[in-house]
Amino acid sequence: MANTCTILRRIEKISQKLADLLSRPASRRTLDKIINQVRLLKGSVRELPIAKKAKRDILNRLGQALRLLQSGNLNTAFARVLAVLSILQVVVLKVQNRRVPCAQGLTIVHPSKPFSTICQICDP
Repeated sequence: MANTCTILRRIEKISQKLADLLSRPASRRTLDKIINQVRLLKGSVRELPIAKKAKRDILNRLGQALRLLQSGNLNTAFARVLAVLSILQVVVLKVQNRRVPCAQGLTIVHPSKPFSTICQICDP
C-alpha cells in the first residue's frame, strides 16, 4: 500500500529532475525516465486509501502533467516545464492535506485512538 511519505519523496525527485531541465538540455532518454516516474507516481496515488473524489482530482492533475511532458520538446519549452512543476506542487498540497496512516517511519499511536497512527514525516 502506498503512503504519503513515498509519494511526497517521488514528487520531490521528479521536481528536482524537472528543475534540472531548466538549466541544461535533456536527452529523449531523460524525458522518458521522467515520464515513467510520473506514471509510477500515478500508480502509487491509485493505491492511497483516500476518498474517490480526492484521488480522482490528484490523478487528473498528474494526467495533465503527463500530457504536458509528452507534448513536444521540453528543451525549448520552459513554460511547459514550469507548468508541470506547478502541477506537482498542487499535488503535494493535496496529498499533504490527506491524513493517511503511514507504515513507514516513526509512527505515533494516540492512546485515545489505538487504530490511528500518523507518521511524523507525513504530519510534522
